[in-house]
Amino acid sequence: MMTAKYHTSDKTIRTTLIRELQEKYSQDQDTAIIPEFTLPHGSARVDIAVINGVMHGYELKSDIDNLLRLTSQMGAYNLIFDKVTLVVGKSHLVDALRLIPEWWGITVAKDIDSEFEPILIPVRTARHNPDQDILTIANILWKDEAIAILDNLGEAKNLGSKPKTFICQKLIDTLSEHDLKKHVKKSLISRMSNSCYRPVLG
Repeated sequence: MMTAKYHTSDKTIRTTLIRELQEKYSQDQDTAIIPEFTLPHGSARVDIAVINGVMHGYELKSDIDNLLRLTSQMGAYNLIFDKVTLVVGKSHLVDALRLIPEWWGITVAKDIDSEFEPILIPVRTARHNPDQDILTIANILWKDEAIAILDNLGEAKNLGSKPKTFICQKLIDTLSEHDLKKHVKKSLISRMSNSCYRPVLG
């Protein structure tokens, strides 16, 4: 008797990946796992973001998805994340490797002949992104977060009425890129600890 063939779906990949990430970082209080992380100005939404010493985005493309939006999504992700990993159903693996930058990681979600979770198999490890944009990264901050950072530096005078774009530029002029990115990561982790985001399984 032949066993029915199953294909990966967004739900099955997401459930497996979040569980694996939670297990990996279970002892790390300085890691936030953020599902459906919306990038500045609503430019895109990455499926899962992991924030700790780096900002690592995970984009999921199951066997029943397509890659039509991937090119535009790549442009948005490349401005923000230190690393990006694409998790794809095996039917997309060859095409995905042609599309994504060499520094992106790729993991294949192997479909299985049962209703259990897919197996995630790393194919290429993500490397550091050479194309980040510090202004876009600064815009991840909420306005009050940005002002609070400048206030701690004694640089927040008369900023309350200024537009966020002005405040973000002030951050860039005041902090090194390294320090600004550290503040952004710290703010995202703080949001997570305050229950602004909660990973949802299933």
